[in-house]
Amino acid sequence: MNKYYFITTFSKMETDSHGFPDIGTSRCWGFYKVKNTAIKAVKENWTNIQDHAYSYAMIEEYKEGISNMTSWRKVFKYNKENDSFEEVEEPAEWGYIHGFALG
Repeated sequence: MNKYYFITTFSKMETDSHGFPDIGTSRCWGFYKVKNTAIKAVKENWTNIQDHAYSYAMIEEYKEGISNMTSWRKVFKYNKENDSFEEVEEPAEWGYIHGFALG
């Protein structure tokens, strides 16, 4: 089974009063077939995924197919000083939410 690593950026990482993610504006930038390539692309801000608007990035692993659940993910926060993204913990309330990239 093929796996794909989708990269989504968003402007904030908050939780609303109902416990749902509040990510502000977002954009799915694309995907890679290799996990380490996706991680490197985010950490090094390839193609300027920060785009002067997005403070966070998420990589989600999906298996090929329709309506698949995310099997792995990482969240990163933009570091303006070195123009890169650094791994951060996501809010605990987000643990049951899947599909930021694909809805």
